Amino acid sequence: MFEIVARSFKTNGMLYEVGSVVTDPSLIRRYLLKIREGKILCVDLADEKSKAKFDKLVLKHKLNVEEILKEVGVSTPSAPKKSASKKKKQTKSDTE
Repeated sequence: MFEIVARSFKTNGMLYEVGSVVTDPSLIRRYLLKIREGKILCVDLADEKSKAKFDKLVLKHKLNVEEILKEVGVSTPSAPKKSASKKKKQTKSDTE
């Protein structure tokens, strides 16, 4: 589970932009209020509702998902590898 900024805001002289990952919540004043306002999104990839909100945020703001997940430390699912050797279909000319 990780937190990501859904709407930019400024607190304690620091600007948190959309798509940045919240690494230390103790630096943000009124942290729970920011969550209730929807400025910070708590993402749990196991929860479908939370994942849908995260996907919508990524599409809306054109964020780089791989970069965000790498910063958080979550591995991205890799695409299945295709086998390099393909069987050649035999024809009549090959058998003769």
